[in-house]
Amino acid sequence: KPTIFFTKNLQKYLTFTKAYVYEKRIAEIVEKIIGEKKMKTLYFSANLNGLVECLKQYSLEEDVYRFINALDFLNKHMKDKYLIPSSTEIIMNCLKYINSFLIKVCLRKNILDNSENQISLEELANSLSPILTLLPTKVKSKNKTYDVGDDNCVTNAIASVMSEYELSEDKKTIQR
Repeated sequence: KPTIFFTKNLQKYLTFTKAYVYEKRIAEIVEKIIGEKKMKTLYFSANLNGLVECLKQYSLEEDVYRFINALDFLNKHMKDKYLIPSSTEIIMNCLKYINSFLIKVCLRKNILDNSENQISLEELANSLSPILTLLPTKVKSKNKTYDVGDDNCVTNAIASVMSEYELSEDKKTIQR
């Protein structure tokens, strides 16, 4: 089901109203990470494996598949009419995982793609800003609104990535 990643691009060619609001946001973030041209190519060739390969540059393959599975689960179950508490908890965990995954991938991309082998913390924060503004903090389904705007999720994702790299002595840059 690669379409959930590319709904936003498809929107450029077809008319959608308020459908797929969440999916469009996530697709927009993925597009910022992999680039518009690559996103179009992957979408119009229905190349899910290509998307996995792109994201694997910045994350473990198992985490990429967990991201895809979380999106598929949400696509299938978030609008269920009746949800038991454990289903609601699974949905919330999926939403938080997706946000965390996208933050981590964005940070790693900016660190790894920097040709100078280091990036200032200020540049890194600035590179994350567009992603954070797009990340959904509240996600609505038919019967429930999920509040996923958890600062701990953002802080933990950033701390996790920062622990993977070396901080310079002056603590102003990260080195690969």
